[in-house]
Amino acid sequence: MIKEVVCQCLENEIVKGTGLGIDATYTPTNTITKVSERIMKHLAKKVLENV
Repeated sequence: MIKEVVCQCLENEIVKGTGLGIDATYTPTNTITKVSERIMKHLAKKVLENV
């Protein structure tokens, strides 16, 4: 996927050059938890609106 993004950037002259650096720092996330919480809040709001 990264290769495709870089190729498109080069083709569209968004970036120029011959070097490439990638930051592969691992950052743990809790995205799934946040998404679940957001869905539950949305559903709770809908339920309360219909009561």
